[in-house]
Amino acid sequence: MNSLFRYHVICMGLIGLMLIQSPLLMAHSDTLLKARNCYDAGTYDKVIELLESIPKEGRNIAQYWMLLGDALQKQSRFDEAIHAYNEAQRYEKSSMLFTHRGSAKIWSGDTKGAQKDLQMALELEPSNFLAHYYTGVLHYQSFRSRQAIQWLDRSISYNAKCAPAHFLRGAAYAELQQKKEALADMETAFGLDSTLLSARFNVGVLKFDLHDYEGAREEFSALEKTTFENKADLFYFRAECNHQLKDKHAACIDFEQAAKLGDEVAATIYDKHCLKGVNRKELPSRQTQSIKL
Repeated sequence: MNSLFRYHVICMGLIGLMLIQSPLLMAHSDTLLKARNCYDAGTYDKVIELLESIPKEGRNIAQYWMLLGDALQKQSRFDEAIHAYNEAQRYEKSSMLFTHRGSAKIWSGDTKGAQKDLQMALELEPSNFLAHYYTGVLHYQSFRSRQAIQWLDRSISYNAKCAPAHFLRGAAYAELQQKKEALADMETAFGLDSTLLSARFNVGVLKFDLHDYEGAREEFSALEKTTFENKADLFYFRAECNHQLKDKHAACIDFEQAAKLGDEVAATIYDKHCLKGVNRKELPSRQTQSIKL
């Protein structure tokens, strides 16, 4: 598979925090609860605003710093998130803390630090499916697809409904050219989380690779009506499906759409094949079908 699309692995939503009661926590429980609700609603700026309104003497609890770190991580402010998790560690050393900090370290580029945190998380809680998942991420990012699959197998064994684990395992299978296994995982990932539009795109690509051109075309057509961002690739691959299904008119329409969105290969095909009638076999095509991450 083309490695150009390995630049981003889905960052799974962080697991919820359990707000336990303590005198310090109870003094600001309303603010923390509001911040928690804002986090669940995805309004991370508001989370940070609410937490910063709590006076310093009310911040001496792990839950405060964990929630702040999670909100910062959601905003891709990874160094600040790591600092918040470091503060949380002064009050608590939990598997959840090490997992969340390990996640932030992955995205900040601190591979060794992430590995150390995830190992600690698993020592404290061997069944922590997120720690297994993020360890799989580390291996995948280092192009160790077989090892990634082993860790993702463990993650899924502890939580079969972890959509990102199925998604990433599907990507790893695709790297190894195990396309049927990849397809099954991508279908499962999208079935578990319909917001993973890249998973559905990958289903289409994999069906195309497996010569199910009608099925692939249906996937791409369904995505056309969604917020899937890379419409150029969508139109290109649907055009390829139409070409394989001997529907030249539909193929040319899609190649033109892809070309308008900046796809140079589609532009070449449209210009030479659709406008001038050059034999399709003489034209350039993509060397690989690319899995989206």
